[in-house]
Amino acid sequence: MNSPTTKPLPFLLGQRLSELDTETHPEDRQRAVCGAPTESWWGAITRRAVLDRSAGADPPLRVALVCDAGLGKTTNLQWVEAHLGVSRGSSQLPVLIRLDTPGGLDLLEREYDAPGAILDYISSAISRSVGGHPPAAYRREVERLQAASRVTLLIDGLDHAFSRPGIPSVLDALLKSAGWRGCPVWVAGRPHAFDTSWELFGSPEWRFLRVEPLDPADIRTYLTLQAGGDWYHAIPSGGRGLLTVPRQLRLVAGLLQRAVDTARSKEREPLEAILELGLQTAADVYTLAYFEPGEYVDPKALVPGADDRTNRRGLIASGLVGAAERIGLRDGEKPGRGNYQARVRRVAALLGAIAFEMFCAKSHDGPPAPNTVGVTEVELPHFQEAVGRRLVTAGLGSRADYQNDFDLLMQMNTHALDFLLFREVGNKGIIWHDRTVQAFFAAYWAVNFATVGDRKQMERWVVGDEGERLSDFDEFWTFVAELPDAVVDRDTWHATLAPCYTPPQKVTGKHEWVQWHRRMIYLSFRHMRNRFPAVIDRWRESFEALSRASKSEQRIHREIEHGFRDIPAGVCPSAAGPRVKAVGERRVRAFQIHQYAVTNEMYETFDPEHRAMRWGELDEWGCFTRLKHALALRGKNLDDRCPVVNVTWYDSWCFAAWCGYRLPMELEWEYACRAGSTDLWCCGNDPRTLRDYAWFGESHSGSTHPVGGLKANMYGLYDMHGNVYEWCDTASPQSRVRVCRGGCWNDLPRDTRSAGRNKDEASGAYMTIGFRLAADQIANQQGE
Repeated sequence: MNSPTTKPLPFLLGQRLSELDTETHPEDRQRAVCGAPTESWWGAITRRAVLDRSAGADPPLRVALVCDAGLGKTTNLQWVEAHLGVSRGSSQLPVLIRLDTPGGLDLLEREYDAPGAILDYISSAISRSVGGHPPAAYRREVERLQAASRVTLLIDGLDHAFSRPGIPSVLDALLKSAGWRGCPVWVAGRPHAFDTSWELFGSPEWRFLRVEPLDPADIRTYLTLQAGGDWYHAIPSGGRGLLTVPRQLRLVAGLLQRAVDTARSKEREPLEAILELGLQTAADVYTLAYFEPGEYVDPKALVPGADDRTNRRGLIASGLVGAAERIGLRDGEKPGRGNYQARVRRVAALLGAIAFEMFCAKSHDGPPAPNTVGVTEVELPHFQEAVGRRLVTAGLGSRADYQNDFDLLMQMNTHALDFLLFREVGNKGIIWHDRTVQAFFAAYWAVNFATVGDRKQMERWVVGDEGERLSDFDEFWTFVAELPDAVVDRDTWHATLAPCYTPPQKVTGKHEWVQWHRRMIYLSFRHMRNRFPAVIDRWRESFEALSRASKSEQRIHREIEHGFRDIPAGVCPSAAGPRVKAVGERRVRAFQIHQYAVTNEMYETFDPEHRAMRWGELDEWGCFTRLKHALALRGKNLDDRCPVVNVTWYDSWCFAAWCGYRLPMELEWEYACRAGSTDLWCCGNDPRTLRDYAWFGESHSGSTHPVGGLKANMYGLYDMHGNVYEWCDTASPQSRVRVCRGGCWNDLPRDTRSAGRNKDEASGAYMTIGFRLAADQIANQQGE
């Protein structure tokens, strides 16, 4: 009988539970528990209701606690154990048996061979706890409680029941035995474990509870209590998914707490230390969570549950215990401080090879798609052979080394990490616990060990044979671009990403290839500028060459460089007028913004092929329907100075970077648009005066108009209202949605307000959205 946990668990009481509807059709029950459940099958249940029901005079006899890896099945069973033992009026004696320990498996086998072994175990535990009497003195009372159905068995780790032959049959016999048939029994495990042993759990007597991921409020509470502050918003949105899993939350909180402690010891602000961790992208968060080595601690010197140094290491380092300590070691080597980092890297290489090989394996007919459903038992030998060859080719040991380390990795996953890497392992196949983790390690392999052949394979993971975008690989490519310096081989990363800065020559799916290139430039730009600035310089050479090209190109270059207006620092006023919510004071630093939206002729110096897409519509398959602009009907090139449209947010960002500038932040855009006004528009609240400043629904001719044709606002900026919406940059770079401001040529006046805003997919191109350039104030002094 295990003691209730003494570790602080401030998130537990807020962690939500759901209960499977008892009226769910029998044919749907297994799918609801083990597959992708329809939420209508499940309903929320409070923890108080669970406790009242379990501690009452007529508790449910069979309860299955379904919990994905890392969500806290052990913690939740310990919670049940603790409350049944201390709740006022509880009629139950709780007994926790953990199948993730040899002792728990042995106990079940002894009970099968000699019924009563569990009662002996309980009597011995009471004797040790109370003292003064031998176990036999308590045995009779324990038997009485069992006969009265007042002993609740809490069996944790159904997943581990399959690690020893015969245990599922032993468990089945236990549940049906005369001694335990009338006692409440809880069994906790992952969905896959219940699926594998559904013959034990398919009967109507089983009630199913599901442990839900943590929500943001729970996460923020835990960080405040365990990491020295609420750092939730300091973590990129793409990395917050890690924090919904309590085990991973505890790990990340420990790493954050270490940074906070260090800052306070040096009398620095904790937030500065958190920001210095460099958590700008999801790749940064995953790297910290998995690769942080922390302080080396000899596992033999650790006191389980009492030494929190293991909570300040990444997941890989925390898994190097027990048999898994020997991963990466050869005959005669002993694990120690000297080879600690090499063993962490060896685990990462194994995970990377497995993940990348799965990405290479086509899981079905049709276009390439990553295998995220797993490797079956039948496929496993061939797959093992392929992964072994991959490691040998990369110079990472022999096939024998791989097989040995693979077996140890599976033990690490099963015992030390409780299936946080793989849901299913060993002879039954391999299924990753989380497809994002799989994409992360596949990307790790790609930027460290990828061969020329691998890169040719990766080229097929962008656009299909019929020109369709292969979005299933998006997460992989994002990690490839954004993995930080600590976990990349610079030359391999360069060989993978540098070609993105050269326009693609593909024919099939050209639009999708171009958009992939632009997105990869955006994602990789920060690292490319730091690692290989010459690549950026070569990419931008064609813009600088405009100043030495034809007279028309020189004119365009001058208009871009000399068209900026200084915007002074200040406070952006709140909106005014009916139905407009004031948002308070918002300070803005001095910056520069271009007087005009980027025009067709400006943009086409960067992308000449866009001329064929000046006016028209893209459908969802990337096919363009060309239309004639109203001005183009009257003469060639008359729409040269109209704002460019049909550009994605990534197109706009890349053009700005190519010129050496940027997009305005949303607050900067509104501040510049208002030009000091607190009214609905820069020109006041009367829509009749808006006609002097904006092209909109009542004044348009069915299309855009040349820039600068109406009045400028007080900062000298044209067309801030109407004509085209303008893409803005964002403080949440992980989002696939971006804000555009200003209204467009066919909008109503209210849609062109200074405070008006719209959102669209960053990868979408529309006839109504363009953009303009911005710069930090000192960035354009050469143009003055």
